Amino acid sequence: MRFILFFTGGLFLFLLYMGVLTAFVFEHIMPLFTKSDTDSQALFLLTFTEKKESLLYLFTFVFAFVSGGLILSRYFVKPLLFILSFVRQLSKGNYDSGILSKVIYKRGKLKKRYFLYKEVLEDLSHLAEVLESVKEERKQLELSKKNWINGISHDLKTPLSYIIGYSSLLKAEDYRWDKEESDNFLDEIYNKGKYLEQLADDMNLVYNLEGQQAELPLRLEDFDLIPFLQRLVAEVMNDPAGARYHFAFLPAVESLRIYADSKLLQRAIQNLLMNSIHHNAEDTSIEIKVFISEDTYTVIEISDNGAGLTPETIERFNGAEGFLNNSSVYKRKGLGLSIVKNIVKAHHGHIIAEKNSITGTTFRILIPIALKN
Repeated sequence: MRFILFFTGGLFLFLLYMGVLTAFVFEHIMPLFTKSDTDSQALFLLTFTEKKESLLYLFTFVFAFVSGGLILSRYFVKPLLFILSFVRQLSKGNYDSGILSKVIYKRGKLKKRYFLYKEVLEDLSHLAEVLESVKEERKQLELSKKNWINGISHDLKTPLSYIIGYSSLLKAEDYRWDKEESDNFLDEIYNKGKYLEQLADDMNLVYNLEGQQAELPLRLEDFDLIPFLQRLVAEVMNDPAGARYHFAFLPAVESLRIYADSKLLQRAIQNLLMNSIHHNAEDTSIEIKVFISEDTYTVIEISDNGAGLTPETIERFNGAEGFLNNSSVYKRKGLGLSIVKNIVKAHHGHIIAEKNSITGTTFRILIPIALKN
């Protein structure tokens, strides 16, 4: 309807302009060029024959038509040409909607000549923003995949070197190992193999969470958190890698019921404990505390007095952006911290990393007690 009104009004003004201009020329301009027999009009500029007067009429009509068309095109054709040029810009991968805003707006208001195509321009602006967002998400996805592959190679390197090294010792023909030594080598190979198995599961989980943006499915159940953590800490302490570290489990309550996915929660806490082992020297003290906060959150604190995370890593871990998007952080910390963050997030909780006052790092997991409701 608006287009019909604009077109009808524009056509009417165009015809009116041509009529007024033609009448003005015929009434005021033509007499100056026409021969007169009176003495008062003896000073004429040119004398035209009837044929040349026809040419002047034609020139007047053409001038009125062209000039009127140019004025009319300012409101009909020029905006269309701009829309076509912007569509061509989108086709070339330039999704900057700021260019559109600078041209069609003046002091925050839509220019009059673009008012007829208001909806089209708004849709184009929205399309440009969506395409720019998709382009940025794709860039982040490619960066995450690149860092994910870099992290895989880094995480696989250590256990594979152990397996290859101990296998080479067992295959050595110039030396005979006694049973105890052979058993130790086999234990190490077995432990590293189990670690690779867990790593494969972690890699699949991280790919689903970071790469495909999939939601983490939960299998919620009601269980007592205190004996659950006691068993988990005991398993880590009995692991050969954790035998030379000092663990302390300090629950503030004897029993604490929680509604959560026990397997995923075990993986999250185990990853934090193993991080404290793998990235700190022997004899490092590791404390696990459990208590209820004033805002009815179940709080699990895991702290150590080791080397600690760098301020950059802590800032990125606590931030909203993807933790895997930084390749240097990823290579140092592997898949573990990203998995922990996603598991806690799936439980509608949050996790905070803090640098201890003297040395080491504290991870504080907060999970709502009333998650079941």
